[in-house]
Amino acid sequence: MTFKNFLSISIDFEFGRKDPVYFYKNILGYDTPWFIQEWFKYGLSNRQLLILAPRGHGKSQYLRALGLWYAIYNPRYKIFLFSHSIEQSSRFLDELKYEFEKPIIRDFKDEEFWTKTEIVLKNKSQIRVESIGSSAKGAHPNVILCDDILKQFGNYTMEKINEWFARDIRYMPLPMEHPPGSIIVVGTPLTNTDLYSKLQEPDSGFLCLKYPALSEKNPPIDGNENPLWPERRPLSWLLEQKKADELAFAREQLLRPLDERTSVYPYQLIQQAFDGRLSLHVAGKPQDGRYFIGTDLAISQSKDADYTVFTVGRLNDDNKLEIVKIVRGHFTNQEIKDIAVRLNSLFRPLGFWVERNRFESLCAEMSELGVPIREIQTSDTSRHDRLQYLRLQFENGRIKIPKHPMMCEENKETIRILTDELINMAYQTTRTGNMKIDSIGRHDDTCFSLSFLVDAVRFWSQDDFVLVGEYKAPGSEINFSKDLRIVNLNR
Repeated sequence: MTFKNFLSISIDFEFGRKDPVYFYKNILGYDTPWFIQEWFKYGLSNRQLLILAPRGHGKSQYLRALGLWYAIYNPRYKIFLFSHSIEQSSRFLDELKYEFEKPIIRDFKDEEFWTKTEIVLKNKSQIRVESIGSSAKGAHPNVILCDDILKQFGNYTMEKINEWFARDIRYMPLPMEHPPGSIIVVGTPLTNTDLYSKLQEPDSGFLCLKYPALSEKNPPIDGNENPLWPERRPLSWLLEQKKADELAFAREQLLRPLDERTSVYPYQLIQQAFDGRLSLHVAGKPQDGRYFIGTDLAISQSKDADYTVFTVGRLNDDNKLEIVKIVRGHFTNQEIKDIAVRLNSLFRPLGFWVERNRFESLCAEMSELGVPIREIQTSDTSRHDRLQYLRLQFENGRIKIPKHPMMCEENKETIRILTDELINMAYQTTRTGNMKIDSIGRHDDTCFSLSFLVDAVRFWSQDDFVLVGEYKAPGSEINFSKDLRIVNLNR
């Protein structure tokens, strides 16, 4: 190396120490659009920072560079990075290892202490990756980085992620020396009840920065709307994404999670149905009352397949529908029949409401076993009306969802699944301009099972459980003629 090259590298190294944007651009070789420059500015001046930005706009690259900057210029520093899965965290670390092939950075390379989850530099700084659910307690990291820890189809519910963050991350002791310890969270919002939403609350202590892909606040360019990163994500590209899936575009690019305008069952509406005095049934003789069971059938034991769900409901003395039990799983034909027989024996329901033309043979076999099958004819129209009707019952306060604090963990998880499925039911516009209801989540089986249950109660109830109004009753889709397999009608 010539003296001139040595001097140039030394100057770059010292400039990088003083300015992480210089480090990002001149040492790592990345573009520095205005918003990434802001991320570095606020990332160094705030101990708790939340950055919300669209997908494909450099969030992970920014975190990778920031972690590396901290590690290089601060000997013996500990940097922890969390992602939504260990696979994603490992990919992050693999990409970080590539940076050590670049000039200046390679001088800190010490592969002797590298593992699949940790990099140790020559200056004894550490960069360690973990997945959500892992704990860093006792490690006392100097910097915690959270990279897109929310995943729509992940293994953790929103409530579990919130609990993990509050218990293991949020209040973890951080060193106070200069630079002070910090937590930086970057991601794209999913719902109005996710972790990012909670971190935006005034008393959270987090500074929140939002950068939608299209906004009047973005630096102006030609055209009516201003892309956040026109060089990488021009207006034409963004409009193509919007045309392909308007709902996903609003959430992933405009940072507008499901709200009152798009969610059929917003969390605020579901929350009103929670009853802290009720628990899901576990064992023993159930209370007296009229019981109904909404049934959504699916036959597969594959972990990614649809679920079979039985939702048991009881009309209480106040004529409100209490959810009593939910059985959800991947079952064989025989297991489904066994479960139906046990539920029928335990609750003596007025019927099991099942979609017509689905699993006719299985329904016939259950009928022969004494299970009162009520078949519901379904179509796209009746499905839409039934889901709208379910919302009406939530609005009228007619549904009670168990939320007793002492429920077992299994039942708490069942209620979380139901809540997540309801929140993810959204209004969408078809190509012909019509409105439809569809799920943006991974599964909707529990929601449909509940909709069958509520529809069953509507049909059998003779009092004011339903305020019909202008609602088109889906009961007209139910055929109780004698040719249907209806048994034990008066049980």
